[in-house]
Amino acid sequence: MDDWRSKPRTGRAKITEHSTEIRILLAEGKTNRQIYNLLTNKGLDISESQFNRHIKKIFRPHDKQSKSLLFNSEVNEKKRDSAINLDISLPYEWNNIGVFSEKLIIDLENNGYTPGIVREWGLPESQIRQRLIIENARQKGK
Repeated sequence: MDDWRSKPRTGRAKITEHSTEIRILLAEGKTNRQIYNLLTNKGLDISESQFNRHIKKIFRPHDKQSKSLLFNSEVNEKKRDSAINLDISLPYEWNNIGVFSEKLIIDLENNGYTPGIVREWGLPESQIRQRLIIENARQKGK
């Protein structure tokens, strides 16, 4: 029997192969289990729990609220006012350019960056946070 730790992690890649179909089915109101059953019939070979984790992370990242914001109403009001002025993009637009971190997406949108601007940077997700910090420091220095 092979050691499971030596195998590469491929769950996210398998899910993203079916991303357009998953988005359509989610928009139609299908449950995760219904989508999982349809995709396993088409050859998807990951477990249902792994499938659910990836669906929650990739396709529904903004469903939960930050607990720290629930306790601070002033921060909530500021966020709400600033969100009205910003052009908030859909999470899948960020996922298409390789940005999956919910916190990073929120920070980028709060600073006025769109997926188009970030795509022009040509950086992986791990370096986008550093670029955001540098850009903010430049703006504050002016």
